Amino acid sequence: MEYQDYYKILGVERDADADSIKKAYRKLARKYHPDVSKEADAEAKFKQLNEAYEVLKDKEKRAAYDELGQNWQAGQDFQPPPGWQPFGADPRQSGSAFEFEDFADLFGGMFGGAGRQQSARSQANLNLHAALNLTLEELYNGKPVELYVRHPNTGEERQLRVKVPSHLRDGESFRLKGQGAKQGGRTGDLYVEIRLVPHPQFEVRGNDVHMRLPVAPWEAVLGAKIEVNTLGGVVNLTVPPRSQSGRSLRLPKRGLPGPQPGNQIVTLEVQVPTDLDSESLAHFEALAKSCNFNPRSKHQRERYEARRS
Repeated sequence: MEYQDYYKILGVERDADADSIKKAYRKLARKYHPDVSKEADAEAKFKQLNEAYEVLKDKEKRAAYDELGQNWQAGQDFQPPPGWQPFGADPRQSGSAFEFEDFADLFGGMFGGAGRQQSARSQANLNLHAALNLTLEELYNGKPVELYVRHPNTGEERQLRVKVPSHLRDGESFRLKGQGAKQGGRTGDLYVEIRLVPHPQFEVRGNDVHMRLPVAPWEAVLGAKIEVNTLGGVVNLTVPPRSQSGRSLRLPKRGLPGPQPGNQIVTLEVQVPTDLDSESLAHFEALAKSCNFNPRSKHQRERYEARRS
């Protein structure tokens, strides 16, 4: 069988870093996911993508794969390097543990073992896939949520209550063992992909959640305590005096949960009132006359840039 160039499959250079590999995988996985893609060969491409990502996202597996690739000669067998061990995950799924029966299962039969491959394929045919729309609050709280699973062939629909692992993010997946299709005494697994619902207030960046907070000019100048929404509820945020628009404040461990909990980053937006009455306008006119502040002066620009950095 022709050697599988995992870098070419993901469309990345061989020296691509982990973030580039992850971004490339997510982009292509969304395009070829069998549940949403209209491409004729979507399932095959999705399988290739997951095989490639499962190897290249892991430093040790990637290093071993690179060594194998260097020894490969078209049309000839090759020997794995000393100490090489079988590895892998379900080729249609990232982020879930799945043991291949031997090394041949991953590389498509270079070493024989056709009987085991056929068994693995039969088992894989019993596996089901589902997408789970999840709000940020649901991911944060970690409580069980409802999942509806429809069998693609029989149309049978089931309702499950599942608990999503807190470390997973948008586009990543987890496995529910034994929740797939059943046939001849065998049962497949269910692979669930998380699809985070866009939030009206928060933007996710890694483990952190970001939001923009409108503040009045006097709140920015004098400082204030303002109630802000977080995924865990409302908290009080202290806005320091003389805060500039664009200043970011951090609420520790108010981001997404996981082994390394994220933070909530609040960016201030100073907004000017537009419906001032004559008395309020008079106060601003008096301030303009008594204050020598000029935001366009060189000195003020330097102070502004220093505060932003």
